[in-house]
Amino acid sequence: MSVSALKTMRDAVKRGVFDGAYYICGEDDFQKEDAMRQLIAAAVEPAMRDFNMEVKRAQDFDAKSLDAALSAVPMMADRRVIVIRDASALKKEARKILDRYLKTPEPDVMLLLVEASGGKTDAELAKNTTPLEFDVLSADRIPKWIAHYATTEFQTRISADAAELLQSAVGTDPHQLVGELDK
Repeated sequence: MSVSALKTMRDAVKRGVFDGAYYICGEDDFQKEDAMRQLIAAAVEPAMRDFNMEVKRAQDFDAKSLDAALSAVPMMADRRVIVIRDASALKKEARKILDRYLKTPEPDVMLLLVEASGGKTDAELAKNTTPLEFDVLSADRIPKWIAHYATTEFQTRISADAAELLQSAVGTDPHQLVGELDK
């Protein structure tokens, strides 16, 4: 993920002020899921998610159901969250609804458009949303990521030497690294 995109996401989460739509793309599924989880956690209280959150694959939306989801008002909460997985796979008519919506997004809706790994980045979606692109972390960035993850998720510190040792033993797969950190 580019540093500016990471800063954009962290600032939004920290302040609790969100853009209308985010386009989450790139090759690193772990980081995409983590960004989605952080945005949702900051945007809608857990007790209100059943009423104010909708998660579907693009193929499950037709134009009418997408329009209904985007125009629904939050129930006992400040905002609704709509997650569309495999966003570029929306059917033609549903895509027209989405494109129209992105011109003037509702202030009480946070739309997360999540692209599948291996999927081509949709330039139009990236242009009309706040793009958050997650590339696979390079081996030299992993120790710093381990330290950050340990601090934010487990409220503990890990030395640089310990992070490097963990990386040499486990590799660079974030899922496996988190599994070891969790132990």
